[in-house]
Amino acid sequence: MQKAWAEQPDRLAAARMPQGTAFATPPAIAAGMLRRAVTAGEPFAWAEADSICGTWELEDALRRTSRPWPSPWST
Repeated sequence: MQKAWAEQPDRLAAARMPQGTAFATPPAIAAGMLRRAVTAGEPFAWAEADSICGTWELEDALRRTSRPWPSPWST
């Protein structure tokens, strides 16, 4: 969703978006998905991101899970 849409309640209502829907960047969406998976106890062995997802933000979210994670940038 475009940021401008998130600021127009009438447009959100016309699109039948749930109340409280807000704009979020792709990195914020990915980090939220990761948090929900960890909270739910979902097993995962890896996560993937590209430059659009903001690899550093996803990497930071992975570090906060206290799980081991491989990084292509580690030496």
